[in-house]
This record gives sequence, C-alpha cells and structure tokens, in this order.
Amino acid sequence: SNPSAAVESSSDGYMYIVVRGSDSALWARELNTADMSGDWYSCYGYIASNPQIVFDSKGDLHTFVRGGADSAVWDLYLIKKNEHFYEGDWRSLGGVITSDVMPALDPFNPQLIYASVRGGDGSLWYNTIRRLSCSGF
Repeated sequence: SNPSAAVESSSDGYMYIVVRGSDSALWARELNTADMSGDWYSCYGYIASNPQIVFDSKGDLHTFVRGGADSAVWDLYLIKKNEHFYEGDWRSLGGVITSDVMPALDPFNPQLIYASVRGGDGSLWYNTIRRLSCSGF
C-alpha cells in the first residue's frame, strides 16, 4: 500500500509506520528516529485499504482499515503497556465502506477521534470514536 500512514510519538522518539503488505495483512514498523533502526512485524488481518494510524489522548495507537472480507471499518486498538510495548486486538466498528478510513483527532477534546469514510451508498459517513468505546458506522 501507500506508505502514507505514519505517526511519531514525541514522548519516546519513535515513529510508527503501518502499511498493507503483499499478503493483504497489516504490517507495522517501530522506527527509532535517532538512528533509523527498527523491524517490520505483521499485525495480521485481511485488509482492503491503506491503513491510517493515530495516537489517542492516552498515547494508545489506533490503526483504521477497511476489512478485506466484510468491507467494514476495523480498528487495531493497541494499548501502551510500557515504553515500547503495545498490546491489543482488532475490533470491528461495522458498516460497509468503499474507501480508506480518514481519522482525525478533535483538537478541542483529545478523547475523541473522528473517522470519515465513503459508504456503500456512495455518501460521506463519519463517526466519533471514544477511547475504549465506539459506536458502529
């Protein structure tokens, strides 16, 4: 996929890059910006879009994609456990979409992430995702 989804954590000097691999899985890289070192690792899944990644207000990572099997919005939600270790799992946010998911943080309420997509009906849809909870598209 396009290597357009990257985000940097200002607290630890690492950049997190996500891409769709040739196997249609999500691949991620934690890149140390001091020496540009880091390894690629598979986050599995079967995705059909370019992934988009954001940090939420707690420093946890959200990677949004369109599912390859169901065309739903999926979020790989990873909770920061320590300096360089995240733990989490995929969760479906539902819907049927035909585009990449475009997330944006709310500058006035950092607890919220807005996600916009093109729905199966061709219309623009958006939803508000709250940390640890969400409603479907």
